[in-house]
Amino acid sequence: MGLGEKSRASNKFDTLFGKGVLAGKSQLVTQIAEDAGVDPTLFAAIIAHETGYGTSNAIQNYNNPAGIMDPKTKWTKLKKFDSLESGLEYSAKNLRRRIDQVGGDFEKLGRVYAPLGAENDPTNLNANWSSGVSKIYNSLGATEIPLENFSSENTQLVR
Repeated sequence: MGLGEKSRASNKFDTLFGKGVLAGKSQLVTQIAEDAGVDPTLFAAIIAHETGYGTSNAIQNYNNPAGIMDPKTKWTKLKKFDSLESGLEYSAKNLRRRIDQVGGDFEKLGRVYAPLGAENDPTNLNANWSSGVSKIYNSLGATEIPLENFSSENTQLVR
């Protein structure tokens, strides 16, 4: 790939986020994910799932691309970020922490990222988190997310 050229993944991200707040931000999403040590495709799949492909209230009004809840409200309200970039950076670092917390296990990641029965999930949307993220991940041309380990030893999903 020559200087200034987009990767195939970036082109797919542009299509994925074509109508939302993240439109045209594929390079930013990729760079922030890489800086946090997270696979950009996994990060893109999560933020697409969490924001309705960049169109949700959370991302439009809170610069919150990942459904991050505010601990100051006992996890009942969305965390607000000053800018989209700061929301993306926080979200990528949070994802990195969560991946490390669960030892790289995708099934466990779903349980801590979007726990079933959470008080802030009265309509049980968290039940679809793992399958929703997996579907988007696969639509981006990535291989299926392994259900065992994607820790730092497995560079397929985490860098």
